[in-house]
Amino acid sequence: MALPRVLLSLSRRSFSTASTTSPMSRLFSNSDYMPNPLEHASGIEKKQLIAELQGNEDPFDVSVVKRGICTKDQPQLVYSTNHERLVGCICEEDSETVVWMWLRQNESKRCACGYWFKLQKREPL
Repeated sequence: MALPRVLLSLSRRSFSTASTTSPMSRLFSNSDYMPNPLEHASGIEKKQLIAELQGNEDPFDVSVVKRGICTKDQPQLVYSTNHERLVGCICEEDSETVVWMWLRQNESKRCACGYWFKLQKREPL
């Protein structure tokens, strides 16, 4: 007989605390009070956010690029702000290994699979 009374008192207690909200939770539940991330960002994060707002989804050229023709006359262009860059080539579609090579400015380089790559200099953001 005592168990139903305890359960009833616990259920009343949980309903009463769930219905009250603190002033702080009401303050932050409104989207007008959330800060804009661009206003609080600085340094490289701010440069990235500004570039993404301008429509450049990959401002630092770090996304995976599908190979094109990749011949000696038309090598795959790889962009970098430095004079050299480390590049990985997955030679076969089903391969689980990556062949790594250094590309240097004004040099075309051939991978072991026969594809050609060339570093293209790009100005930093």
